[in-house]
Amino acid sequence: MAWVECGKAEEVLPSIVKEGLKFDMIFLDPAYFSKALIGGNRKLIDYKFMYPKEFGKAVQSVVNLVRSDTSHIYLMLAGSPTSQVDMKKYSDKMASFGLKLVSEGSYTKLYKNGKPVINLRGKKASAERILLYTKSGKARVGQKPCKNLDFEFERPFRKYKTEKAPELLKELILNSTHKNEAVLDCFAGSGVTGEEAIKLGRKVGLIEISDKAIQNHIIPRIK
Repeated sequence: MAWVECGKAEEVLPSIVKEGLKFDMIFLDPAYFSKALIGGNRKLIDYKFMYPKEFGKAVQSVVNLVRSDTSHIYLMLAGSPTSQVDMKKYSDKMASFGLKLVSEGSYTKLYKNGKPVINLRGKKASAERILLYTKSGKARVGQKPCKNLDFEFERPFRKYKTEKAPELLKELILNSTHKNEAVLDCFAGSGVTGEEAIKLGRKVGLIEISDKAIQNHIIPRIK
């Protein structure tokens, strides 16, 4: 079973809390703002950034949507050294609502030849950070536990700038949940979380601010 809601996460999530829905894994990959992301030729300035204050409102609801104190909440953040002052503003919001960091890993993007993706300066691109939180500081055991949260996967080529590798979401879902349990992606983007959750026999809820992304990416994938 899957459902999709169009809107800002911080506005949609409170209504989901009121409905009494609960999830065994929540995935947070917000369009975080960092001055390091808008310089040079990156052209991410067209994105609708989610600033820390808005993110905090979303997290306030998220803590009421996990099924248990050991249910997993993942936060993806930029890994570049120049972004970390801004990234801390987001991780601080998680802590401010009582969420405890269980572990941290990384997601390194690779070319088809297996070599790491190179950034605009001709150097190896920084891996994205994967932060795992729970309310208790202890994590439940999913269907297929990961030894760690450090991953290397080929970069997707589906014309969606921030798309994550399907293999990454598959690993996280298996690490966090069992069949027939529920996954929530609050910033669904390309819909890869939804597709992988359905393939693995999970229920999934998807929230996305862009109707264009829903129509062109998410719905085709979850169908």
